[in-house]
Amino acid sequence: MKKITLVWMLLCCMQIWAQQQNISGTVYTKDDIPVSYLEIRILDVSKNYQQSVATDSLGNFEIITDQPEIILDINDDFHQPLQQQISIEYQKNALKLYLIPLEEQLTELTISVKRPKVKQKIDRMVFDVENSSLSNLNTWEILKRTPNITVKNSSLQVRNNSSILVTINDKRWMMSSQELQTLLENTPGNELQAIEVITNPPAQYEASGAAIVNIKLKQNKLLGYKGTLFSKYEQSMYAKGVAGISNFYNIGKWNFAASYYHGGGNYVRKSKDYVFYEEDTTAWRTITNRKDTSKSQNTWNAMIGYEKDSLTSFNVGINGFYQPNLHGLYNIPTVITNSANDVISQFNTINDHNENNNQINTYAQFQKKLKVHTFSSTAQFTNNSKTKFQDIITQYPTLRNQFTNDEESNTQVFAVQVDDSYKKDKFMWDNGLKFSTISSDFTMLFSDDDSGNLQLNPDKSNDFNYTEKNYAAYSSFSYDLEKWSFKAGLRAEYTQLEGVVKQPADVNKQSYLQWFPTLYAQYNFQNSQQLGISYGKRITRPYYSWLNPAKSYYNEFSYFQGDPRLRPTITHNIELNYSFKNTIITPYYRYEKFPAMEINFQIPETKNLMYRYTNIKSENAAGLQLYKNFEISEKLSVDFSTNTEYRQQYFWDLKNQLYENKKLTFNGRTNVQIQLNQAADWVLNTSFFYTSPTIQGTFNISSFSSTSLQMTRKFFNKKLDASIAFNDIFYSEKMKISTKYANQNNYFLDAADTRNFMITLRYQFGNQSLKTAQRIEKTDEQNRL
Repeated sequence: MKKITLVWMLLCCMQIWAQQQNISGTVYTKDDIPVSYLEIRILDVSKNYQQSVATDSLGNFEIITDQPEIILDINDDFHQPLQQQISIEYQKNALKLYLIPLEEQLTELTISVKRPKVKQKIDRMVFDVENSSLSNLNTWEILKRTPNITVKNSSLQVRNNSSILVTINDKRWMMSSQELQTLLENTPGNELQAIEVITNPPAQYEASGAAIVNIKLKQNKLLGYKGTLFSKYEQSMYAKGVAGISNFYNIGKWNFAASYYHGGGNYVRKSKDYVFYEEDTTAWRTITNRKDTSKSQNTWNAMIGYEKDSLTSFNVGINGFYQPNLHGLYNIPTVITNSANDVISQFNTINDHNENNNQINTYAQFQKKLKVHTFSSTAQFTNNSKTKFQDIITQYPTLRNQFTNDEESNTQVFAVQVDDSYKKDKFMWDNGLKFSTISSDFTMLFSDDDSGNLQLNPDKSNDFNYTEKNYAAYSSFSYDLEKWSFKAGLRAEYTQLEGVVKQPADVNKQSYLQWFPTLYAQYNFQNSQQLGISYGKRITRPYYSWLNPAKSYYNEFSYFQGDPRLRPTITHNIELNYSFKNTIITPYYRYEKFPAMEINFQIPETKNLMYRYTNIKSENAAGLQLYKNFEISEKLSVDFSTNTEYRQQYFWDLKNQLYENKKLTFNGRTNVQIQLNQAADWVLNTSFFYTSPTIQGTFNISSFSSTSLQMTRKFFNKKLDASIAFNDIFYSEKMKISTKYANQNNYFLDAADTRNFMITLRYQFGNQSLKTAQRIEKTDEQNRL
């Protein structure tokens, strides 16, 4: 391993020397006022793009190039375009460039609503929603409207696969799917820039997850101060709400950002369970109505950035999510009948529980440009703590049982990464190293009244400790020809892990090295057509909660349990993509070895229904994705996306007998946007989503659909945005999840609280009035969770 690391470090430090020359200058207006933070594009004499630089707070810039002659190209929204050819050899003095303002110079920046755009790049699909008609929705609702993404039971899926890595600005938050949903529901859509769906992530990305969904938030690029007041009211079965403020301040080399949002409400989910035991021909029917109340959900963020010049920048930030005292009281009646449908027993379960969640994430980023190299480094620390207490009482006609679970978990992650990017002409070479360490501790104290009084039961209590270290190195290159684009990379990850279970005693200690190649090729036709092919190998390591063998009870006879012996999932994915104007067609094939998922097993001897996260043997999937945008008129557009897939899965039962489950599946989405009044940015959106029956290991999942409507309009010189939305209008997101093979026969009907209407208000204020060039920051991937 040491030899491998040394080789990769040498690759990162290699320099490609060339004869470099410097040229500096200043950009002024016609009144000799410096123009700060302006993008200058550098072209060669054939007007091919070479690089970009930006002026500093005093309008100064510096260019490092090996070209004898270059063209400076300036084109922004507030000045007349400028192109000036420079001979480097004869340019001895500092340049002075003067810009002529446009005749109708705006005194205040106003942004009009636009339609969301979908763009297929060589290695990802980008859903651009910045300042779009979807901006008044929350981020979770926007994700549900993103092509290639579906939402099932609070879990995001890409191509029917939930083993995906979700990142925010290329950083992973340590959260369960439900906690992530709560965070994104409290994140206003106006803070969102784009959503990237990366089915074959490049080598510089962490190899974890079958795909990556990266949520890109906006960065402040305006001088002065900008504030936004935000509020949202949501009415479903019960009311929910969010209110908050975001602040951006830019004073030349320094920029600051801070935001805080406070939310709360009641969250409902209803289900009906059925289990049939053929051994004694009894049927168990259970109704579970879940209602959880959270009066305080706090999302906050703070960032400080310093840009010494166009070559050097530094950022530090901290963000967090705090949810104290999420409380729920479930009333769960169960009826047991015989083959004649006569009631032979019944009982009622009361599940009284509360939990607290607190997550803090800190990071620091540094970037330095040196001639044709860009060096960057990132360090990140995350702490996630959670406590949960359950008091479960089961009342029989003549008997009463009680037990409690007192759980506490804490996970800490530290990661550091260094990257070097070399770019010259049409060639780019990236190298990097990364180290991460994870420590997770879980304690569960189980008490029951088997002795007549509620007492601690050491045999059913448990401790679980998990540590993991990851060492990674990668190298990636890309090359652009006139019509062809190529990209390839190789990533190596060495993992050491140890999981220790106290009851029953078990130690799982592993170390392994995996290699992850990625390949891309894309051909650009003259008529805006693109044809590409890509291949990627990925790994999905188990979530820490999946490894925990402690039982988390729903009632006395139903519980969830993790598997401390879970194996990582290896995924191979190959796809073609063809795009033409507003059409993207993508056929693909995916193979997964040991995919991990939640499935259930009914145990006849104890009449327990166990939900367990475990590995199945394999999955094969082949499919075709289609996206099409119809610009029918200036006021009317329609987006249409579908995914048709054949899935074949093999899984084991509790006796290690192998079974097959297969299904041809289809899902489709249609979005219609109507511009009612362009002057007031008055827009109407309607959306319809449908998915056919699908599978997940032992589960067969029924079809479901959803219809939504949203209207937005701006008032008071476009300072106030108002929106009203109706989601799941026909309450059709309900589904049936069933299992039927061998002696396993059960199902449950699941109905989440998805039908609602929302009113959103957003008011902007401040003195920002000048638009500047956007500088693309290179950021790293937070480690796998």
